[in-house]
Amino acid sequence: MFSTLVLIHVSVIDWLLLDESLYLGGLSGAILTVFGLIIFNKVKGVENKMLKKKKLEDDLEIGERDGERAAERDGERDGERAAESDDEIVAL
Repeated sequence: MFSTLVLIHVSVIDWLLLDESLYLGGLSGAILTVFGLIIFNKVKGVENKMLKKKKLEDDLEIGERDGERAAERDGERDGERAAESDDEIVAL
């Protein structure tokens, strides 16, 4: 997993331990990059939640439609059985 704060930690450790020079341009670019990645991850998380919710709603809708079709088939079968039983009663 990528952590955006690792970039800042590495820059600070380089500056402290290795005596690297920090320039304002490099530091501001790193901060902008980190904030851009954080915003991207937040938006992506919201998008994933919306997609999961939509998929769940679609699955429920499909299940309801399948349930209605099954009920219609059961109703048709019950009607056929009732007609058959009426024919048997008349035949007796």
